[in-house]
Parts: sequence; C-alpha cells; structure tokens
Amino acid sequence: MGTSLSELLAAAQPADAAEAGAAAAPVAAPQYDPECAAKLDRARGAILRLMQERRPRFVAAFEQMTLDGHAIRLRVPTPELREEMLRSKTAMLLRIAELAGVTGMIDLEIAVDETVRAARPIRLEDRVKHLTDKNPLLTELRRALDLEVE
Repeated sequence: MGTSLSELLAAAQPADAAEAGAAAAPVAAPQYDPECAAKLDRARGAILRLMQERRPRFVAAFEQMTLDGHAIRLRVPTPELREEMLRSKTAMLLRIAELAGVTGMIDLEIAVDETVRAARPIRLEDRVKHLTDKNPLLTELRRALDLEVE
C-alpha cells in the first residue's frame, strides 16, 4: 500500500541526474558584431531621431553617448533617469540594433554623473506634443474644455 522512503529516493535519482546534466551543458557565449561600434557611429543621427520621437527625456544622454566596441556608454544626471532607462533597456537596444544593422548583442552602460546637465531643457511644447502623440484625444479635450497650455 505505502511507498518506502528508499523507493521514493530511487525514483527521484533519474530526474536529479537529468537536471545535473542540463546544468553542466555549456551555455553559448553571446555573439557580438565585430563592426558594432562603426555601425552605431554611422547610425548616430537615426538613433537621436528615434529617441526624440519615442523617449524625449533620453535625448540629452544619447547626444553625449560614447561607443566602446559593442557597448553604448551613457551618463545621466539622476538615479531616477537611470532606472527609467534601465526599465526600457531591452526595447531600446532592439530598436537601436535594427536601426544600425547590428547583428550581435549590444551592451548598455549607464552611469549617474550629477555634473551632467541636459544640453537643453525639455520645453512645455515638447511635453504637450509627447502627450498628444501618445493620446490624440487630449487635443479634443483641451479644445472642449477651452484649456490653455501654461
């Protein structure tokens, strides 16, 4: 009726052996495009336009980006901006790789440097444009309520 402890342990041995074999399997090293830095440098303008369209807050950091092999290095003024950038890191890097024609992986390194200031502040018009691009109904709401942008 019952099962002994030794029978349970014996039955569990093959599963443990399979897990050990899977853990010992070599993991492929990430593949990097040998011309990554050159491709990213050629696509710098397109990357800046992409950031202007999709992530205006990131433009100042990408204007001062440095390229080192397969890594993009950015400096930002606040830890909050760094965290925001890290949250959207994967989507940004996929889009950047597509724009630049990079076939391998790209690394993104973001350092907080409080001496860095934006080349130009984000203007109210930029904020309004970004919000209305995200939701075109805001324009109708402003018009219906007769609101002025201040």
